[in-house]
Formats: sequence, C-alpha cells, structure tokens
Amino acid sequence: VFMIRLENDMLLAISGDSITDGNRQQRMECNHIFGHGYQTVIAGRLGADNLDTRPKFLNMGHAGWTASMIFSKWEEEILPFKPSIISILAGINDVIAGWRDQISAEQVSNAYLACCREALERTHEALPGVKCILCEPFFKAAHNHSRPYRNVPHPIHGEDFQLLDFGVSEEQIEFFESALAEMRKGLRALGEEFGCVY
Repeated sequence: VFMIRLENDMLLAISGDSITDGNRQQRMECNHIFGHGYQTVIAGRLGADNLDTRPKFLNMGHAGWTASMIFSKWEEEILPFKPSIISILAGINDVIAGWRDQISAEQVSNAYLACCREALERTHEALPGVKCILCEPFFKAAHNHSRPYRNVPHPIHGEDFQLLDFGVSEEQIEFFESALAEMRKGLRALGEEFGCVY
C-alpha cells in the first residue's frame, strides 16, 4: 500500500479558487469545514496514513477568486500558519475574467504567471523550508445536451435535475485553451525554478 509519511504536527495548507473551496464552511463545523472535493480526499488519506504524527490541514480556497485576489491575502491566510506544505490550484477565474474584460490570452497568462512568481518569492522568503505543490489550472467544456445526466455521479437523478447551460462558444473554448496552455507551460517552469512539485 502506497503511503506518504508526514512528520509530527505538519500543516498542509491548500489554497485556490472554487475547486479548492469546495463549498467549505467558514465556521468550525467538522462535517463540512474542509469542503467537498480533492482537498477532502487528500486530508482524509494523509490523515489516515499518519495517525501517529497528527498532521493538520487548512483549506483557504475562495470561490470566484483570481490568483491576484488569492495571493493578496497570502500574508493573512497562509503564511502566518507556517505550513510545511502549500498546495495551490488557481487560474481558471483569471481566464474567465480575461475573456469577460476582452484581454488577450497572452496578457492573461503573463499576468497570472507574474502573480504566481511574486507569491512564490514571498513564500520562500517567509518560509525557506516550505514545499510548494503547483496544480495546473484546467477547464472542461460540458456539452451534455444529448445525454444530460451522463456526468451526474449518482444512480438516482430525476427529470427535475437542471443541468446548467453556460452557453460556452467555440471561440470562448479556444480562448480558454490558449490561455491555459501558456499558463501551464509557465507554471511548470516556475515549479522547476522554485523547486516545487508540479
């Protein structure tokens, strides 16, 4: 069985946008404080693998936030807790804002990567031994009109289930894919430069 061992009382801080937020509760409510998604799976698995060392987990995801918004709160929400590991998943909201504001995909990518670079510099200055995990931003266009319930992970889904149609155009998908491709490429390079896991 594959296990990741963590040292005594290590803190893993998970930061990002709505995917990280996962509809987490903003108060101490143990069933939902960590949200519903990848962050809960990670905390559950690492917590179970490390019962003896009692790692701690902090979710600071914010639905709808861009990278610059997330990193503007870095000194308040992440760095004071002195995490040993920081996971970052952000970027799709930067792309959405770029599309909305009619900014080029290249400009969106450049601004995002500059923001990430600055955050990594601040992080390594404040916490020299920290390990950062950079997760690549992504987008999946859902065209489910022929089989609208195909992607619902539940065996019971009545006809009253409303699948949202965001009206994503081919032009918008092309813009998103173009911006995200450059963001991923640049983020991987930043990861190598700063010794991050990508």
